[in-house]
Amino acid sequence: MRSINNPHLAQLFMQMRFTTAKQRRKQLDAAEKLLPIIDAARNYPFEFVCFHITGFRPKGAAAQELIHGSELISDLRTFIAKLSARVPTPASAQKEKVYTIEELAMHFGIAAKTIQRWRKRGLVAKKFVFDDGHKKFGFSQSHIDVFVAKLKQAKKKSSLKVTT
Repeated sequence: MRSINNPHLAQLFMQMRFTTAKQRRKQLDAAEKLLPIIDAARNYPFEFVCFHITGFRPKGAAAQELIHGSELISDLRTFIAKLSARVPTPASAQKEKVYTIEELAMHFGIAAKTIQRWRKRGLVAKKFVFDDGHKKFGFSQSHIDVFVAKLKQAKKKSSLKVTT
């Protein structure tokens, strides 16, 4: 699994070892809510990120250090994947459909390797416990819908031609 590049986010993740499973789930939900509001072109102070995930406002120079949006997006996806591995939830307990990599590939009629490429481009994956009892990466319908909408928007922008 990838590592978290930003040292402050990596430290925050390491500190979560000492929190309860209930608290980690709350922080996982908060990180998932934060991810879609991050603009890849902007910078964000660590304090903003930490507060959104934990409800705590850190002090000092580290709190004011800026994280570039594209780096933050990448690190948050990794953060979510790692944290969900520590507190996996049953896929069947979700209120929405959760796909495995294989199911999602079949759903879209694409190769599983394409799903891995999509993850690199922003598709959020979390660890779930599936009906067979195994922990696997899964993709919730809401995350898929957001990602597909962004893909369509990017495709639309790239197909627009400038006329003079």
